[in-house]
Amino acid sequence: MAVILGIHDGHHSSAAIFVDSKLVAAFAEERLTRTKSEYGYPEKTIEYCLKEAGLIETDIDIVVLASISLPPKYHMAKRSTTFTIDDFWKEQEMYWYPKIYQNESPNYLEIFSDKRSKVKSQYDYSFLEDIDDTKGMLMSRIDLIKRKIGIAEDKIHVFEHQSCHAYYGYYWYGGNDEKFLVLTADGCGDGTNGSMWVG
Repeated sequence: MAVILGIHDGHHSSAAIFVDSKLVAAFAEERLTRTKSEYGYPEKTIEYCLKEAGLIETDIDIVVLASISLPPKYHMAKRSTTFTIDDFWKEQEMYWYPKIYQNESPNYLEIFSDKRSKVKSQYDYSFLEDIDDTKGMLMSRIDLIKRKIGIAEDKIHVFEHQSCHAYYGYYWYGGNDEKFLVLTADGCGDGTNGSMWVG
């Protein structure tokens, strides 16, 4: 029996369990925390999916993680979870406009200091060089999975964001011998907001 745990730990965090290539459980963290667009490690969902599948953590053979690059600042502010429409507008005016058009370096976490959680993060931010260090954040994400699930690092596989979307569309369609086009359209994921694939 091969057990794969799939994790998305960005916005709309979620998890899924596959047993012998069959989806047996999938859920979104927001359903359990009751916080819309929950951001971060989906701990409650992983527990739920394992229970639904009748498995325990030591049964997991492989963990797959969606998205290579998640900006630490979004984790720290839980951007999608905590932001109001006014906050998204504020982000455009006070962060992106000065950064892109005025060649300034506004501090994201100073602008959104009120969004910082009072609860200590499960992520080890000592891996980070700064709040934009996506490589350090990836190391922190992998470290958290190793600590929480007790799985070796070589059993954790990370996949590019748009390819995850594309494969979902490909396998949902059912696949066959004909060639067909798969399109992804996204706000942004791993530096890209869209892609085209031939299946």
